[in-house]
Amino acid sequence: MRIYDRLYGEMKFPSLVVDLLNCPGLLRLRDVRMANNQFVAFPAFASTSRYEHSLGVCHLASLCAKSLELSEKDTLELMMAGLYHDVGTPPFAHAMEEVLHVKFGFDHEKNLKNVIMDTSDDPFGDKTQIFLGAGLKLRSVCQKKEARKLRLDQRRIAMIASGDQSEYLSPLLNGDGMDLDNIDNIIRASSAMGLISASDNDLAVTLARSFILSNDQILYNGFVLSDIKKWQNIRDIQYTAIFNSIDDFAYQTMIKKALHLLMDDNSQKQINKNSWTMTDSQIVYDLLESYQTREIMKRVLLCNPYHCLGILYVQGNGVSGYL
Repeated sequence: MRIYDRLYGEMKFPSLVVDLLNCPGLLRLRDVRMANNQFVAFPAFASTSRYEHSLGVCHLASLCAKSLELSEKDTLELMMAGLYHDVGTPPFAHAMEEVLHVKFGFDHEKNLKNVIMDTSDDPFGDKTQIFLGAGLKLRSVCQKKEARKLRLDQRRIAMIASGDQSEYLSPLLNGDGMDLDNIDNIIRASSAMGLISASDNDLAVTLARSFILSNDQILYNGFVLSDIKKWQNIRDIQYTAIFNSIDDFAYQTMIKKALHLLMDDNSQKQINKNSWTMTDSQIVYDLLESYQTREIMKRVLLCNPYHCLGILYVQGNGVSGYL
């Protein structure tokens, strides 16, 4: 199977990784945006999925592993962690995660770790129905003869993906600063938003190869400091562009309000702790079906936002700035 990405061109994956590309947990992400809302100001970004992003992170993980000269086992486990790192993300991403966190203490990284490691309160464990009645394929792939020969460990994959500090590879996916997830996220989003030129797409590949390993510690290579600073500048440009899109702030606020109302709805459409397995389309359908949220979501979908009265920049206990 040949897979092409708009940033990296043709991406080649090992057979065990290819076996996971149609995992229901990953396929759900084709209908979960990278963005928190419809982003009218950046239409291409609005249609960028987390499935696309997950494949991109997996590809960067393979380049990084080769640069670090990791073993075949470490390489595959890092790539699989990159592939699965967003599987626990709910529809509307951080917008819905905030709503789920308020009532259920939901955290998508802990959620992913619990599902893969079979430590969730769901009686089905890693066989939890995540998409169209199906669960993850990771365990079955890790039990294949080739995987058992390498001793692939799905628990370790979950720990790397969720940023468990006991795993020395976890900073590559879940670090405090620049990591493979953020590298792809910033470059992919900025490219889709029209904020960078096509020539900047190569920056992600350069940065994926910029990590070094010293005494089981992941470090940045000082020789690519200028590229790291360039990535940081692109990140600042992207965040500024998002913050300055006032209508999109309104849409995000409206969506959050609608999700909170749906959580309090007493109908069958009510949001519960398992609603993270839904897709963007499914949750939009429920929001349109509920009488409490229908008008809000109609305005969102018809690009008719409520007027934004102001945006407050809060620092500590006071407002530090006003737009």
